[in-house]
Amino acid sequence: MFNALRTAVARVQLGRHSWGLAKWEARLTTWLHRRALARGEDFAWMQRHDVLTGLLNRSAFTEQVRTLRRQDVTGVIAVIDIDHFKLLNDRYGHRVSDDLLAALAARLQATMTADIVAARYGGDEFALFVPGEMDRARLLADRLLTVIRQPFEHESSTLNITASIGVAALPLSMSLDQGMSSADMAMYVAKSSGRDRVLEFSPEAQGVVTARRELAKTVVMLQESNKALQDQVQLDALTGLRSRRALDQLLDRACGGREPAAEHCAVAFLDIDHFGSYNKHHGDDRGDIALRHVAQIVQATARRGDLVFRKGGEEIVVILPGAGEDEAQWAAERMRSAVQEAAISHMASPTAPVVTITIGVASSHAMEQSTIHQVLNRAAEAAMRAKLQAQRNQVHVA
Repeated sequence: MFNALRTAVARVQLGRHSWGLAKWEARLTTWLHRRALARGEDFAWMQRHDVLTGLLNRSAFTEQVRTLRRQDVTGVIAVIDIDHFKLLNDRYGHRVSDDLLAALAARLQATMTADIVAARYGGDEFALFVPGEMDRARLLADRLLTVIRQPFEHESSTLNITASIGVAALPLSMSLDQGMSSADMAMYVAKSSGRDRVLEFSPEAQGVVTARRELAKTVVMLQESNKALQDQVQLDALTGLRSRRALDQLLDRACGGREPAAEHCAVAFLDIDHFGSYNKHHGDDRGDIALRHVAQIVQATARRGDLVFRKGGEEIVVILPGAGEDEAQWAAERMRSAVQEAAISHMASPTAPVVTITIGVASSHAMEQSTIHQVLNRAAEAAMRAKLQAQRNQVHVA
C-alpha cells in the first residue's frame, strides 16, 4: 500500500510536469509511514524495501529476480547511476540529495510497467530487471533518460541531472551475479564515454574496464612506492606543505586526453593578496605566522587525495586528481571562503581588512592531453591576470 500510493503521487506529478518532492507529498508519505507502523505492517515492509525511495532493497531484488528465473523468465539487467552525484551532495547537502533520490525513484516507478523489478541497489545506483528482449530494455532505458533529464524543483532550487545506464542480457545460462557485473561494466563505460547515455554490454566494454583496472593496479603500485619514498621528499619547513621539489617531480605527468583510461585533473594556483604589504606593516615574523595559518586552512579544506604544495613565497598550488572544472571551482571557493572567514588581520590591504587569497583554476581537456605543468601555467595566468585587473579575493577559471 505504501509503495503503491507513492507511485500514485508520482503519476499526479507526471501529469503536472513537476518532479520535485512537494511539501504535501512529504507530509502524505510521513503520514502513510506512521499509519503502517501503527498497524504493524511496517516491519515486514522495511525488511524488503529501501525506506528512502520505497523501492526494493538489494536482497529483495535478488530474491525476486531469482524467483522469476526459476520460472524460466529471461530478461535484461539495467544499472542506473546518477551522474556527478557526489558533486550534488557537496553543493546542496545530504537532505537535498535524499529528496532527489526519493523523487527520482517515484519518477522511475511512474514510467515503468508492473512486471519490471526495480530496486535501489546502493547509494545513487538503481537496478532493474526487465523481462523480455533487449529491444524492450533499450526503449525503456531511453525513456528513463528522458524523464531523468527533466528538472527537479526543490524549494528555491532547480536541479538538472542526468544518468548513465548500462544494460546486459540475462539468459538462463548466465548467473545473476554475472549479469549484474556485465551491466555494471557497461554503465561504467557509459560514464567514461561522456555520461547521459545508455550502453549495452559488449566485449569492447569489458576490454575498457579491464584496461582501467590494470591502470588502477599500476596507480596503487606507484602510490605505494611514493609512500616508501615519502620520508625522502623534502617538506616545506615553514608551512609543513609539500615543497617545490615535490611539486617539480609531478609537473611532467600527463592528465586528460582522448584515451579511455586517461586520468583527468585540475590545478588551483593560490596567491595571498598584498602579502608584501603585510610583511612591511606587520613584520616578517607575523608574516610567517600568517602564511603558515593560510597553508593550514588550505590543507584542511582541500579534498581528500588532493596534493597541496608551497610553490614559493606566498604562492600555494593544489593538484586535484580526477576533478573537472566545476568540482575544482567549488573546491577553490571553499578554500578562498575559509581563508577570509579566518579573519587574519591585514591592516595594509586595500582589498579587505583581513588576509584574502586570489585563486586561478584550470582543468585538463577531454580531447587534448596536457601535462600538470601546462595546466598549472594556465591556472597561474588566470590568477595573475585577475590581480592586474583588481579582481582579487575571487576564484577565476582559466
